[in-house]
Amino acid sequence: MLALVGEGQLGEWAEELAIFLGGLGNLFARPEPREVFADLLEGLLSDPQK
Repeated sequence: MLALVGEGQLGEWAEELAIFLGGLGNLFARPEPREVFADLLEGLLSDPQK
């Protein structure tokens, strides 16, 4: 299912994702795995057409 999303919504989602990931930071002992996890999650949520 394809949903049309405006740029304003994308900005809000990016902020919410940053808040969510910030709350999970204590699950990782080192910053490198935290960054890899954030990149992975962002990639999974990104547009596959890009």
